[in-house]
Amino acid sequence: MNKNEPLLAPEALKRSTPNLGMERKWKIVSAFSLGVIFVFMTFFLAWVGAALVGGGEAGDIAKCFCVSFIGMGICFLITQYFLSRGNRKAVCKDWPLILAMNFAPFCSVIVALAALTKWAGLVMLVVTIITLACSYAGVGLAALTARRRSP
Repeated sequence: MNKNEPLLAPEALKRSTPNLGMERKWKIVSAFSLGVIFVFMTFFLAWVGAALVGGGEAGDIAKCFCVSFIGMGICFLITQYFLSRGNRKAVCKDWPLILAMNFAPFCSVIVALAALTKWAGLVMLVVTIITLACSYAGVGLAALTARRRSP
């Protein structure tokens, strides 16, 4: 080793790799945008599925809505994982991403309570809790994989 060559600092070795070079503010903007898109996509698919079932029983229509809401939770989990991957402390530091992504479901609860019935508000509250839990699961999974990959 050459004496003029600088030593590697331990801080440089422990630094997390940024996700695709994306700045934090753009991650927050993309998380908010994806949250809004996922909410509208889920309701569109739920209503299309309910229309395809047609005059079926109420249980069939409820199954369509349940499947679409579970799909929305899975979308939130995967998206939050990809937004937080590479960050070892994602659970502590990525709460703005979680809030930005779950802002649309939070607003849909308020809209459902104001414009629709209490039953619709309760359903949207359950959906919001599912999306929030899936977002935290995605962040936790990203932090876990970042810890396991780095020495």
